[in-house]
Amino acid sequence: MKVGFSLQQAVTFTTRVFPDSREQLLIVEKRLKSGCSFSNAVESFVSVDLKTQLLLAEQHGNLGETLDEIGRFLTVQQQQRQKLMTLLQYPLLLLIMLVGLMVALKIFVFPEIKSWQSTTTMGWWQLIPWRLIVSLLLTIMGVIVVCEVGRWRKLDANGRAGRLCHLPVVGRMFHLYYSYYLVSNLAVMLDHGLSLKECCQVAAQLDQQSLLSWWGKKISQIGSDGGNILEEVQHCCYLPRELSLFFARGLTTSQLAAELSAYHELLFQQLLSMTERLLVFVQPLLFVLVAVLIVGMYLSILLPIYHSLQGVY
Repeated sequence: MKVGFSLQQAVTFTTRVFPDSREQLLIVEKRLKSGCSFSNAVESFVSVDLKTQLLLAEQHGNLGETLDEIGRFLTVQQQQRQKLMTLLQYPLLLLIMLVGLMVALKIFVFPEIKSWQSTTTMGWWQLIPWRLIVSLLLTIMGVIVVCEVGRWRKLDANGRAGRLCHLPVVGRMFHLYYSYYLVSNLAVMLDHGLSLKECCQVAAQLDQQSLLSWWGKKISQIGSDGGNILEEVQHCCYLPRELSLFFARGLTTSQLAAELSAYHELLFQQLLSMTERLLVFVQPLLFVLVAVLIVGMYLSILLPIYHSLQGVY
């Protein structure tokens, strides 16, 4: 599109260049020919948040820039996913080998050890109903998971974002993502001359499942009730506190748009750095899990043998 292709020509060209995505692109091309907007044409293949960004871009005439921004974000996301898979390869191979070893022990070794113990006194660990305990723990975990899934489905976009941002370890990453998402969309709308009130009105008309729509309705309601919008923004768990400072400075719409554009670029870099730091801990944690399994297997073999020897002496 930057070199002069129309949207329809760009999709047709992309169909030829990326044959692996040909089926999806043909669906998009067919929808465009039938008169659908680009955001509606790709809604089956993108998240609600990305569709919202595309819809705003179509409404305000900067689809090319938004596609460039989304492409950059998805490229980084794909690179991080590939890096994660690379980090997981060796630990997962070890886990598969350990599972195979555990199956072999269960079939060939443990029956022999059990036969040795038939004439000896049972150890205290053998008197514990391990199967009952494990079954009870799995049942409790299953009930908790079902309850949490039910609660998750009842939450609106704001509730889900708040829940994700309070997760241990990865909560900060979700906080940066939602900050980047909201600030970048706000910067786009302000850059096209919309006031904050008009931005809220536009956002409120978007997909009901999107966080941007929720905030558009929320701020519009606060404004009509005479509440303090800056206080609401400052106390939101997933919005950066610096955001309220931008509005409190009394900048013009163009100045505010320029500063938010620079700020959303900074948030993107922070999000990238955070994911890089989290990926560093993936492999060590898996190796710790492998070590625990190895120690558990040694104990499951050595403890019964040790007890049998005690019975002999």
